[in-house]
Amino acid sequence: MLLEKSKQLVSIIIPTKNCERTITFLMESLLELYSHDKEIEVIVIDNSTDSTPTIISNYPFVKLIRVKKSGLNYARNLGIKMASGSIIAFTDGDCIVEKDWVNNIREALKEHVAAGGCVELPPHITTNLLMRYSERGIIPIFIRYPREIIITKNNFFKLMPLIRPPSGNNMAFKKEVLTEVGLFDEEYRGGYDELDLEWRLCKKGYKILCSPRIKVYHLHRNTLRGLLKQVHNYGRGHYLFLMKHKEPQFLKITIMMLIAWIIGLVIITTPIFFTLMGYLRVISMILIEGVWYLTYSITYRLKKHARVIEALVYPVLDILTGSAYILGFIRELISRRRRRFE
Repeated sequence: MLLEKSKQLVSIIIPTKNCERTITFLMESLLELYSHDKEIEVIVIDNSTDSTPTIISNYPFVKLIRVKKSGLNYARNLGIKMASGSIIAFTDGDCIVEKDWVNNIREALKEHVAAGGCVELPPHITTNLLMRYSERGIIPIFIRYPREIIITKNNFFKLMPLIRPPSGNNMAFKKEVLTEVGLFDEEYRGGYDELDLEWRLCKKGYKILCSPRIKVYHLHRNTLRGLLKQVHNYGRGHYLFLMKHKEPQFLKITIMMLIAWIIGLVIITTPIFFTLMGYLRVISMILIEGVWYLTYSITYRLKKHARVIEALVYPVLDILTGSAYILGFIRELISRRRRRFE
């Protein structure tokens, strides 16, 4: 009788910074995973000033590395260099992994060099309207793949923005491929860092598997300030990605995004410009915007199966997050143009 081939060692890299409120959820999920699968190593690169490292130190199977230098991608790259596994998986300090997460990654990487999956709200934790918005928005912040999807050089931009490559808190790669295409670009500070790496990988002819079976739960932002800061940073990363790669397909997406934002801004602010032209016109414009808003809300209700309160609030959140994103894009543009003249 042939012996079963031993499992591949999987190195799980987790960059953390001030995650004391959420890190226990992740550690407990990893503990359960480790109790059934010893062919994993967990490496945490920590830059916290709170009790995060103290909490992590209660889990002996975790290799905790304290660093003074901040930066998500610096931490990821350091973790890759220290990893012993032939497979490198990534998640974050505000996530919870499923018990079959690593096995599903191993299965996916039998035929592919990179894979990732869904990021969802944990079913056993009470959530609020803002947290649910991150995956129920018209353009969701976190993707839930309805089926297996293969991302390639040819469809990388065609599927965007509704379908995107895996996010940084739920992705895995064969280590040899990470070495080949280069590690994470540490110039990115707010978003699009994983997209940058995944695009470089696809340009070399590799494919990325997006699978609903590879799932982590994530504690989405639960405050408006936190949500707007998150998408603002994504906007900054968007500009940096555009400048680094200058792909015409991505430029087209960027232009369409800017046009949509301008149109939305015009619709919202038009009544202000009509105030000097008689109250009848103002009332007419308010009625027109009311119909637009009601149609938008009904779309949420029917297409996203949103609750009534969500259908009423989410159009407003779309406007706010879209504006925060564009302002992040503009901020990065101005910042980098200014550096050229210094």
